[in-house]
This record gives sequence, structure tokens and C-alpha cells, in this order.
Amino acid sequence: MLIEVLIAVGILAFGFIYVSRAFMNCLNAMAQVTNYSLASNLAAEKMFELQSERYINRAVTEKSQEGVFQGSPGFNFLLEVKKLEGLDLLSSVLVKVNWKEGRRTGSLAVDSYLPLRK
Repeated sequence: MLIEVLIAVGILAFGFIYVSRAFMNCLNAMAQVTNYSLASNLAAEKMFELQSERYINRAVTEKSQEGVFQGSPGFNFLLEVKKLEGLDLLSSVLVKVNWKEGRRTGSLAVDSYLPLRK
């Protein structure tokens, strides 16, 4: 009877350890998805900002800009604008968003083509 109880307690202890590890892995995955979703929204916001402010004009051939997003201090961006060879009406725009996830660094890059304006 005592041996059966000890075996049952041991099985429950191992089960609890595995369930708690699985729970922690789920929490980490949720944090990663949250950061990735926020980075995606921030990159889309930066692209919209470029389109709405007429940032890209014909005088810009290559431009690079770094910064931190307002309201999201843990996220920074690198913006690269390049004029396309042979196409006078389009420019290549790359927005890279970086953030810290504990000891790791997360990153998301969005590349698009935007029209050049006079």
C-alpha cells in the first residue's frame, strides 16, 4: 500500500514537471507571437507613413535612416530607400524592425516598392 502511494506520487511529480515545462513553453511562444505581430504592425505603419508624407521623391537616390518607434521603446527600425536601376518611377524600400526577446534578438524585414514623386 505504501509503495503504491509512493509510485503514484512519483508519477504525479513527473507529470507536473512536464506540464509546467509545456506551460512555460506556451508562454514563451505567446510572447514571441506578440512581439512579431507588433513588429509587423510597426513596419506597416512606417510604410504607410512613407506613402502619406511623400517622403520618397525623385531627388532621393539612396537614403538610410535608423530610429526607435514612438510608444514602443523596445523596438527599433532601419529604413533603406534605393532607386531602382532602369526604372525611373519606382524605388525599393526596406524596413527592418528589431527587438529584444530576453537574450535573443528578434527581427522582421518588409521590402516593398513605392512610386517616386516629383
